[in-house]
Amino acid sequence: MRRSVVALAAVLFTAACSGGGSPVPQPSASPSPNTFKLQDAPIPVQLEVSGSGTAEISYGPPAARITATLPWSQTVDAPQSDLVLGTTLTARSTSTGAKATITCRISLGGATIEEKTAHGPLAVADCAPRAALINPGGTEPTPGG
Repeated sequence: MRRSVVALAAVLFTAACSGGGSPVPQPSASPSPNTFKLQDAPIPVQLEVSGSGTAEISYGPPAARITATLPWSQTVDAPQSDLVLGTTLTARSTSTGAKATITCRISLGGATIEEKTAHGPLAVADCAPRAALINPGGTEPTPGG
């Protein structure tokens, strides 16, 4: 019985090594039009602006400019290269009150990667996650560099 098992194992091993069974697919010389590289896959990025009243909001890429009632949020699909190169969110409060407050927030996978708050009349909060990605400790980048 033991010899039969050893012989069967040897036959299966030989068949597998000699190309018996299903052929292993080989990559084609030219990519199919339905293929894409993983780095081209979009990533959902959550954009949020909070405060009171309305705000002028600019975000991108792709570039968009709107006026919206707060709070406001939008999910955009950003190519992975754009996450480093420049997904941005800028919000300007339309309030002229001295106590106006506005906050912008950019989240990736549920984690906040950039959040800024501004106060005062026509306050502007500017979020740029590239600073958050370059400085993961949360320190502010030095002006001009």
